Amino acid sequence: MIFNYSKDSFRDVTDNSPQVFIIGQDHCSYYELREALNLPNSPLKRLFHWQIAQDLKSKGFELNITLEGRKIEQIPLTKSFNGGRMIKRWCKMANTNIVFENFKRRREELPIIPLMMCLDRTDNPYPNSSKTVTTKKEKYNSLTFYAEFRRCYKLCTFGRDNRLDAEIREVAKQTIRCVKLELVNGEYVFTKATPYWEQDDWKACLEESFETKNMGIFQLAVRDVVEAHGGTGEISSKMEVSRESFYRSLSQKGKARFSTLINAIKACGLELEFHPAHSS
Repeated sequence: MIFNYSKDSFRDVTDNSPQVFIIGQDHCSYYELREALNLPNSPLKRLFHWQIAQDLKSKGFELNITLEGRKIEQIPLTKSFNGGRMIKRWCKMANTNIVFENFKRRREELPIIPLMMCLDRTDNPYPNSSKTVTTKKEKYNSLTFYAEFRRCYKLCTFGRDNRLDAEIREVAKQTIRCVKLELVNGEYVFTKATPYWEQDDWKACLEESFETKNMGIFQLAVRDVVEAHGGTGEISSKMEVSRESFYRSLSQKGKARFSTLINAIKACGLELEFHPAHSS
């Protein structure tokens, strides 16, 4: 199937760069776009994607060599993972690699290589939003693109208050181009999109995500307390609840009610107390 897209709009969002790095999701036509950009009539001379984090070759050249013959430096992974987790790590590291390559390019007065992030498209069956990219729900959190997006957010916003980190953040903002694909008269047109982290609802969605994550940490901590005080069998007996359901609620994928966690703490002979926070 031919993927029809506006080459003029693509050149516009990438500043007519002859080499571009792209990330996206399969339901945002990421793979169709990758294939189209590798065709002879493509506006690009070199297309990069997540595999720049690996030492791989394709069509006779290494996937992390720029048009100038520079090898994009790879930040080594300190830990190995299996399957999807490893691919997710490579994808995140590839984003970091391209930003640091552009950091060096700017100092050497070379044009930066845009990172084009496809946020959404017309008729996307799984619309993206600030809520979906920040949530810890497995349905969304397991998607590699959301991990990539959050890495881009960190590159643009995190770091210390010093000149070097500020320069890296500025390069990241110049590198990352968020776009949407809008279907117009049978072809996809690229339009610039505002990153979710610059939208009004981002802060609230991020805080909600942190609260959900912290609740999960608290749940696992209660499980450790239960194991130290006789285990789920003994404590569930004291609570007069089913051992099986109690065990499932304390598991990593479980969703125990706050009241259940409090009762479990009490059944262990402990109390949970809250104190006013002291202002510094």
